[in-house]
Amino acid sequence: MKAARFLGVACACVLLAAAPPHTQIYGYTVANSDAEFALEDRFLDIPSSAGALEVAAALAAQPHYAGSAGDYKLALYVRDKFKEAGFDTTMETLTARIDVPKNLVLEIGSSGGRIRTEPKIPAYTSLAKRRIIRQQQAAAAAAAAKLAASQPLPPPTPFVSPTPKPPYQPAVGLDLREIPDPNDPDTANPAVGLPFIAGSGDGDVRAPLVYAGHGMPADYALLASHDVGAKGAIVLIRLGSDSRGGLVRRAQAHGAVGAVLYDDPLDDGAARGPVDPNGPWRPLNSVQRGSVGEGVTIPVIPVSAANARILLGTLKGPAGARPWAGGMAVPYPFARGPALIHMEVEMVRKTTTLWNTVGILHGSIPGQELVLGAQRDAWVYGIGAGGGGTVTLLETARGLGYLAHTGWVPGRTIVLAAWDGEELGSYGSLAYLKRHGDEIRDTSIAYLNTEPSVTGGTFGADAVAAIAPTIAEASQLVDDPARPGGTIYDRYAFRTRGALPPIDRGNGGIDRMPFLFGAGTPSANATFSGPFGPYHSSYDTLQFARTISDPQFDLHRATAQLFGIAVLRLADADVVPYHFNAYVGPMNAALRNLAAMARTRRVNIDTRGFDASIRRFAASANRHDAATKRVATGNASDRELEAARTLDLAAYGIDGDTGISFPDVVRAISEGDQNAVDLAVARARSTIDRAGTLIGQ
Repeated sequence: MKAARFLGVACACVLLAAAPPHTQIYGYTVANSDAEFALEDRFLDIPSSAGALEVAAALAAQPHYAGSAGDYKLALYVRDKFKEAGFDTTMETLTARIDVPKNLVLEIGSSGGRIRTEPKIPAYTSLAKRRIIRQQQAAAAAAAAKLAASQPLPPPTPFVSPTPKPPYQPAVGLDLREIPDPNDPDTANPAVGLPFIAGSGDGDVRAPLVYAGHGMPADYALLASHDVGAKGAIVLIRLGSDSRGGLVRRAQAHGAVGAVLYDDPLDDGAARGPVDPNGPWRPLNSVQRGSVGEGVTIPVIPVSAANARILLGTLKGPAGARPWAGGMAVPYPFARGPALIHMEVEMVRKTTTLWNTVGILHGSIPGQELVLGAQRDAWVYGIGAGGGGTVTLLETARGLGYLAHTGWVPGRTIVLAAWDGEELGSYGSLAYLKRHGDEIRDTSIAYLNTEPSVTGGTFGADAVAAIAPTIAEASQLVDDPARPGGTIYDRYAFRTRGALPPIDRGNGGIDRMPFLFGAGTPSANATFSGPFGPYHSSYDTLQFARTISDPQFDLHRATAQLFGIAVLRLADADVVPYHFNAYVGPMNAALRNLAAMARTRRVNIDTRGFDASIRRFAASANRHDAATKRVATGNASDRELEAARTLDLAAYGIDGDTGISFPDVVRAISEGDQNAVDLAVARARSTIDRAGTLIGQ
């Protein structure tokens, strides 16, 4: 499938030269282009670093895991900000299953002894309360001993020689908390709680430990070559090569009875560069939380690299070299034990209420809208990843609201949404699509996603072909805070020679997935990214953002400016500004790679017929785009929406963390079924031909 990851973006491989100022905008008349440029100039002055910092401080006020009190408080904050900006605002509720840990235990014991555990204390208990509970437990034990001493002695029993028992070896209990950073008070907030994995199975298991590298098929094959199996073992897995769910389900398929996940310093830590608080990489004591999705039945616990080092130290066997070995000063052996690991996970799984906060700025064109959305929930604070897109969303809302207060009315209705439950499976955006699906399919011309917004200084953007050039044009209008006279597009084009990257479809958890794959809505995203060790940890705080990722918060401002310009361009265009010719190059590249895959799998693919369909579509696309440039397409928006939706649903797909082109064809080729390949190619050709007919009318 790797060979087919080409259909994508912004003209995937089409070079976009910097647009000269104040020319005719694609999809606009000359007169309306001048008015639009004036409007955009006014908008660019509104988003500010101070405004972005104010929103980030609200995110940092308390943790806001989905369904928590902090999450609800933040939903109200977003609602009030939307109202303040002049949007009609609603809070749409949904119900979803939320996991929180009741008990988490990870202990090391000898293979010959028994493992003793202390009385259980709920996972989310503060340190002060833990001390009180332990004092109460000690007092109760003393009272019981005193009572036993006051009772008359029982009659003597005949002496029986005891059965020899293995020597007692006390367990070494691992501290599963993230060690707070003494220089960052937010990391010491008791509300942070223990790191955990949502979707973990419950279990109380004792088993030998096996280090399984990155947990990929090749890693299990390497273990097998050293006569080490995962069946009946607890596996220690490095994060980074697959989704958490993929790693755990693979371990489960190999017979593992438990899984421990961690970030190795070689992948994200000191082996890569300075760690937080001196740099952006993950410190040894940081733990990545996360979700594993459906189908996991074994217990799963996330740990820090520091705890993983302790676990690795219990293994006895031949050490492997890199990349099997990681970046810590400890062997990474091919071994099974000998120490037993005690692992206990007990989750509370409850159905609770979540909240999508939605703001609407009504437009003058009936039956057309676009959506700008962001994730609002986070594992802890999520200033960079989790809730950080909310900063961009609200600064964009403030700028759009200012224009509306001065008399501007958008052409198309603008919907802003702060989604809940993204971290657990895009609950909020999926619920919105379920509730408003028909409306979205019929009226939404685009979905723009703002998460994550700023985790470093490298600018990147991705989008489906229809709207990718619009994102590129918007980036050309936003000043680069670090380069006087330059734009954020220049920062990007320097690395890519002007081409936008292929669409990054992620692992299915990003909120644009329901819109793209559920409704075929053209979607886009843009971020400033970089090494981000605090990802999904309590170290992702306001202090990290202000010292490492964006000290002046000027990148946050630039991101809000970018999305605001993109929203204005799409909302006010005289005709829907889709670029259909941008699909042609990526489809040709995809066809070449599908043919290569077919040869590898020894099946045939009708490349001539496929190519003929693409050529016919290209002719229609060229005529359509030329007419759109002249604003001569007339009232063809319904046909354009249908054409884009049809292409997007057929052309884009995901396989785990990987984006693929024409997923039905790829799947059929992978199965090696010639009949299935013929049918899939026929469907793809039919889709391309239909799209060409729609835009050629």
